Amino acid sequence: MDFISSEMVLYLLLTGSVVGFLSGLLGIGGGVIIIPTLLWLLSGCGLDDQILTHVVFGTSLAVGTGTALSSSTAHRKRVKISTRLVLMLAVGSITGAQLGGYAAHLLTGKILQIGFGTLLLFISYLLLRPLKDGRSRGGNPSGMLSGKPVLVGLGLIVGSVSAIIGTGGAILTTTILVLFLKCPIHRTVGITSSMMVFTATSGALAYIFNGWDLENLPPYSLGYVNLYLMMALVTTSTITAKLGVRLAHRIDPRPLQQVLGVFLLLIAAEILTSNLTT
Repeated sequence: MDFISSEMVLYLLLTGSVVGFLSGLLGIGGGVIIIPTLLWLLSGCGLDDQILTHVVFGTSLAVGTGTALSSSTAHRKRVKISTRLVLMLAVGSITGAQLGGYAAHLLTGKILQIGFGTLLLFISYLLLRPLKDGRSRGGNPSGMLSGKPVLVGLGLIVGSVSAIIGTGGAILTTTILVLFLKCPIHRTVGITSSMMVFTATSGALAYIFNGWDLENLPPYSLGYVNLYLMMALVTTSTITAKLGVRLAHRIDPRPLQQVLGVFLLLIAAEILTSNLTT
């Protein structure tokens, strides 16, 4: 398949639709779908493996900015989200994403893919054994958590991991807020989406900066972020993210979580096997 073709655009639009819907519904972040899909779609386009992986990760973060913004806006219409909490997390995540983006630039594509595959194993485990709502265990329904250093530190970790692996910030934040800080799930998804606007933006900028002077990048690239891929994915993901949020407040997402968990487990196995055996 040619890099610039009607067939490629169709695949990207469909992928964006799925990414936006799942991000809004489950709050897992679209990178878990975008990254393996782009690695597959672009594998036959003649790009160097090192360049390919970094472009996919950087573009995934750029798409995450638009998707998270759409999802966050929709969630804010339905639940009260603490601006203070989001900003405390964002302070750390913005810094962490810059550090993670630089670290990713120094790592090989193979190492990045192994890290991504490992993260997928963790995410599939969480989806197959979903988190319980913090309110059922004496959680904090207000979502207002004390301790600025804790929140900034959490943001720093999430931002670093997100930038290095191209995704994962949403699921890590959701896990920590619900399991350890006992926030209600619906409010947590809204908080996570709001924070990821800052995290993904910072991470994408780091990938642009660190890949700026490189040669052999695909057409329409700003550093490691490809505008052609990004625009095609964002076109549909920002629309379907709102649909996912609507359903998240009306249905039990557990059946879909389990199906997605099995799907991601298979993808993780394929990525890890192909990179660890070569």
